[in-house]
Parts: sequence; structure tokens; C-alpha cells
Amino acid sequence: MSTNHLSLALSSNHLKALQNECDALFNDLEEDVVEDLGCIVEPLHNLEHAARTMYDIYQRRRSLVTEVSKPAASIMSSSVAPYARLLLPPTQDLCLAGAQHIFNEQYIIKPPHAGPQSAFQWHQDSQFMSDESRLVPTIACWIALDDVSEHNGTLKVEPYFTVIPPSATAKQKPDDIRTYNYMHTEKAARYLAHSDPSPITINLRAGSILFMSGYVRHCSTPNRTGRFRRVYMPQFSAGPVKADDGQTLVALAVPLPS
Repeated sequence: MSTNHLSLALSSNHLKALQNECDALFNDLEEDVVEDLGCIVEPLHNLEHAARTMYDIYQRRRSLVTEVSKPAASIMSSSVAPYARLLLPPTQDLCLAGAQHIFNEQYIIKPPHAGPQSAFQWHQDSQFMSDESRLVPTIACWIALDDVSEHNGTLKVEPYFTVIPPSATAKQKPDDIRTYNYMHTEKAARYLAHSDPSPITINLRAGSILFMSGYVRHCSTPNRTGRFRRVYMPQFSAGPVKADDGQTLVALAVPLPS
């Protein structure tokens, strides 16, 4: 899997709950969302270890972020996580007690007429992680809270190239974590040798979800329209993602309930 998308995946109530929370977070900002925050607004900051690693504590803190956060807080685990589970490799290969984890959570807000500053350059989410951290697969769930197109700040995705599995066994078990990592790193390595990416422009209706491996190369266009462009993007991992010391958490490591 490199990318998949699911049209109109959220119910109208869930979509409205996320839109309301996004608006509340934006209205509470003291910083400039583009110049100071790079369009990224995280619901929670500076969490203690327990809130970063225990589901009940995280959810309790999450539901109190704004006055309208309670309806939005459970959507990630109830409506989005089940899809992510299907796209990540099994966690038993990591000896991790069999739970996928919440890795990160953010809104990406592009105000009206934000112009070039609201564009995101070509990148891979995994490029900001160390070699050790990349061993744990991650997936981003890019959820359009407004209809998105090239005009208001959608994604452009560079497609993967075909890679032959390392063995017949791997071909039969594409979800084995070693095969998963091999296939994604090998596919991503082909980007460097390809001079014409021929990207795919993602056009989605509000409530639709684009799922992306951490190795997928992508960028986003600026918002040149007179309306806000809002996206909610939780990320999930196949286990806790740790720094090279093997102890420090890179971000969240909240195990999803079974």
C-alpha cells in the first residue's frame, strides 16, 4: 500500500464535529497560523508521559481541549483507526502486545488567500525520522474537512514504482513487517532516480480520507481561494516509535483499544 482513499468516509455528524473543533482551535490561536505555525495546529501540547502512552488518559485530556472537543475526541479511534488497522502490518512482528498506536494528531488549516506561504514542499513524512524510528511503519489519514482541489490547497502525490518482493514467501505475505519495510523503502528509493514525478493531484469531497504510507512523497498546493481549507490528519503506527536511544518517544504512543 502506498496511498488509498475512501470517499465520504465520515458521517455528516462526525464531519461537523471535526469542523467545529478545528474552528474553535483556530479561533483560540494567538499565533499566526501560516507564518508562526506553518498551517499546523495540534490539539494537545507538552503532554506528560502517561497521557502520551495510555489511551484512557489521552482520551480524557483530548475531550477537554475546547468546549466542542468531546464529540470530536472519539472519532479518531472509532471511525478512522479501523481503516488504519487494515493498512498497517501486524504488530506481533514487533513483539508489541498486538496493538497499533496513535502516533500524532493535527489539523492543517490554510486560511483564505494564504498564497505561496501555505504550500508544502515535496517531502516524505518518514524523512523527518531517524533510521531506527523508520523501522516502525506509520500511516497518515488525511481527512478533508472541506472539498479540496488544486485551487485551495490539496495534495499532490508522487506514485510508487513497481518493486519485486525479495522472495516468494514475501510475495505470499506482503503484510509481514520486514516485507512491508523492504517494499516501501525500495519503492521510495526509486524517487531519487526519477526526474519526472508526474504527480497525481488529489481532489476530494469533504469527509473523504486519503491514507498515505510514511514513505510516500507528496506536497500540497497553496490556498488561493476566499474560503478556509481545513484538514484533520491523525497518524497511526504499528507500535511505539522511539528515537535512536530506544527509549525516547518521537511523538505519541497511545495504544488503540482492541
